[in-house]
Amino acid sequence: MELTWKEALRQPRYRSLLIYIVISAVLFFAFMPSYFQFIENKPGRLLYDPLLAVVPAADVSLPIFILIHATILATALINIRKAPVILLAMATYCTVNYMRIVTMYVFTLEPPAGWVVLHDPIVSLIAYDAAFAKDLFFSGHIATLMSTLLPEPNVTFKRIKIAITMTVTALLLVQHIHYTIDVLAAPVFTYLSYRLMLWWTK
Repeated sequence: MELTWKEALRQPRYRSLLIYIVISAVLFFAFMPSYFQFIENKPGRLLYDPLLAVVPAADVSLPIFILIHATILATALINIRKAPVILLAMATYCTVNYMRIVTMYVFTLEPPAGWVVLHDPIVSLIAYDAAFAKDLFFSGHIATLMSTLLPEPNVTFKRIKIAITMTVTALLLVQHIHYTIDVLAAPVFTYLSYRLMLWWTK
């Protein structure tokens, strides 16, 4: 994974991965806002979550926002010269979001009881309004962090990312913005996406 951008893009496997990322980004920007609106209007199922039932809800938007976006920024800066790492992270993120499109439709859920609006100005700008609450099964926040964690070659930074992911998992439950099943399923789907992207680049 130590290839430079120039070296990586000489190889068809990485060029095709970049094309996949660009096409996916265009599709997401063009269609995801209207898709989220469709999901918002689609009746969903309200689940009983025994863990959320005993965890008091609180607004922890700020630490969630800082941890997620700081991790993304640090990943980009630390691995900027390692093209395969960045490409695998972005391709994994794209693939896991295609999976989320399907699961949000098939397993549409109502937000947990007592959910607190999660304020993220970046997501509100590019995807959906903060009041959108059906971005559920499964957690896009955890999927995002896992997309940066799985291809990370630096052992120390990977351990830090694991700690951050666990912290954000707990904070999302405190926010009551996700069910427990949402945050537990996200690493599984993201790992499957990552393995698929690894297979692509072989």
